[in-house]
Amino acid sequence: MFLSTAALVACGGRGLVAPALPGSALAGEAGPFLELDAETLAADSLDPAELRAVLNGAGFAGASQRVWIDAEQERRALVRALAFDTPAGADVYLGWLRAHTFDVIGEAEELAPLAVPSPSFLTVHEPGGCCPKEGRIFLTAWREGTVVLSLEVGGRNVGRRDAQEFASALDAAV
Repeated sequence: MFLSTAALVACGGRGLVAPALPGSALAGEAGPFLELDAETLAADSLDPAELRAVLNGAGFAGASQRVWIDAEQERRALVRALAFDTPAGADVYLGWLRAHTFDVIGEAEELAPLAVPSPSFLTVHEPGGCCPKEGRIFLTAWREGTVVLSLEVGGRNVGRRDAQEFASALDAAV
């Protein structure tokens, strides 16, 4: 189902697959649809050179991102879809992300995965108390074929149920 929504994007002579993330996929107001390259993704890492090497070695083909803000429920969701040449390449990135959740959300505890396609994982970052507005952040990711979907859900009152709600909606939409 997901692959039918992929959008082809030409870039430097190579056709990159930037998976589509429909604005109506999740609750709240959708931000702009962004296409991401390996340099942009690597810049978010604590060790950009390491992530760049992982992406290149895994056959990274393209990525997209969208943010949703649900002001009524005080939730925010960041979704990324990364396409790879092969399912094995997608697994390499998924494994790297699972081992490097600190790079994305800080100190986190691994929890039982959500009800999403497997392989997948779920981690949670609990507020440390230093900032009164800091909220809980859930990070989950899973592979569908050659695509890794990652979902970061955060907010002051966010719980596992919110993460599951967004993950189920995302999986159904793409």
